[in-house]
Amino acid sequence: MRADQHAAGLGFAPVPAGVLDKLHRSDQQRTATARALNRSVPLKESPLSRLLSSHPDHYTRLHHLQPYLQPYAPQQPPRQPPR
Repeated sequence: MRADQHAAGLGFAPVPAGVLDKLHRSDQQRTATARALNRSVPLKESPLSRLLSSHPDHYTRLHHLQPYLQPYAPQQPPRQPPR
């Protein structure tokens, strides 16, 4: 996530966000297909797979990039109350 935040700080947030979004959607589709073929029996990730996983999931990485993707609102002067 540090690499994502570094890229985002340099102004490149939309690039990794687009890639992560595509990967996240692909994972969701793959999981849905596997569940359908497995007759809705929950799929379990093996302990070895969890141990070897070195990156946070795509959703978590996207969530941490969100602040860099929000457009900056221009500063507006405070409203004067009517007299």
